[in-house]
Amino acid sequence: MVFKIKTTDFSQNYLPHFFIFLLAVGMRFAFLFILDEPILFYKYPFFAEKLAKGGDIGARLVDLSPFYLYFLTFLKKFNANWDYIKFFQSFVGSLTSVLLYALGSRVFPRPAGFMAALLYAVYGNLIILESTLEPTVFVLLFNLLAVYFLLIYEQNVQQPRFQSVSIFLAGLFTGISIITKPSFLLFIPLALFWLLFICSARFTVKIKLVNMALFLLAALLVIAPISIRNYVKMNDFVLVTADAGKVFYRGNGRGATALEGVALPDEGFAEEGQTEPDYAHTLFRETASRIVGKPLSPSESSKFWIHRTIKEIISDPTVYVIRELKKLVYFFTDYEMHYIASAYKEYKVSLRYPFLRYGIISSLGLLGIFLSCNAFKKRFLGYGMVVIYLISGLLFLVQSRYRTP
Repeated sequence: MVFKIKTTDFSQNYLPHFFIFLLAVGMRFAFLFILDEPILFYKYPFFAEKLAKGGDIGARLVDLSPFYLYFLTFLKKFNANWDYIKFFQSFVGSLTSVLLYALGSRVFPRPAGFMAALLYAVYGNLIILESTLEPTVFVLLFNLLAVYFLLIYEQNVQQPRFQSVSIFLAGLFTGISIITKPSFLLFIPLALFWLLFICSARFTVKIKLVNMALFLLAALLVIAPISIRNYVKMNDFVLVTADAGKVFYRGNGRGATALEGVALPDEGFAEEGQTEPDYAHTLFRETASRIVGKPLSPSESSKFWIHRTIKEIISDPTVYVIRELKKLVYFFTDYEMHYIASAYKEYKVSLRYPFLRYGIISSLGLLGIFLSCNAFKKRFLGYGMVVIYLISGLLFLVQSRYRTP
């Protein structure tokens, strides 16, 4: 009887939410005060400062996450200190831990949702990536909100007005997530499939189709302004960003490995002489234009590298298949690899502290998927999220910041 009372209390109060938040924020702030490197990854701040001063960043506009670029630009308008943004992002990561608990408790038994949130709260490499001036923390937040509102929609069959609000918010956060990291475009077919075939049978086909349209409309309302901006600025149709070809080549071009992308000849030396950070985007466009023999737009350059990569894959498919199999293995193993030197240094130091490692999370996650297959439909969106990020990793790279979500 005592056990039952405790379980009931556990499910009806907000003490678990508060505990998870305190643990998450404590771990993150401890990291920032003790382990954080004072070096800033200056890519996004550089361009945000330029925009905040009224400058034009040219074609670099389509190389960057629109949401995160404008988020930092907005903050810089108020002279925000970049070091303080680290604390804000870590605070957002702490709130995301609580959101994960709320979401997990809807599709799994509440103790399982609680354990998932605890694992998230103390995952060391995630804490590092959240504090880096990259959009990772917002990718995670918006991904979870998109899934959360889809689940809210399904669980309110008897409240049509509330359903419409929920499905609209799910589409809205899907769109925001896409303009934060375009690989989340993979979520749209997953969500539509779920809405049509997996979602509650109590919905009629007509209601499902209407809500699918509402979901797409909400996502389009967010994505379309970015596409229009790109066309107006570049006279080029770019849905969100134009770096798909570059990243596809890095992860799959001749010479790429399962862990490290391939670079252009002398790319490192060429970047050293530039004032703009992450100048490789421009180098890829210039190289594509030189090979073709005429100036290429950002979308044309991206298509060039996609076609070139496909040709190299076809020329030696055995090497490609072996590399993909290795990527599949590395997606779930304990390795952590970073492009950003300061983040990698922080990660190496963090191994001496009681932060959780990725291998434990992936092992428990795979075990949980195996043990809960009997409720496949109920947990379809969760499994699907793992699959779309696995596909994203296999298509591009499986390094830490691409794999973390």
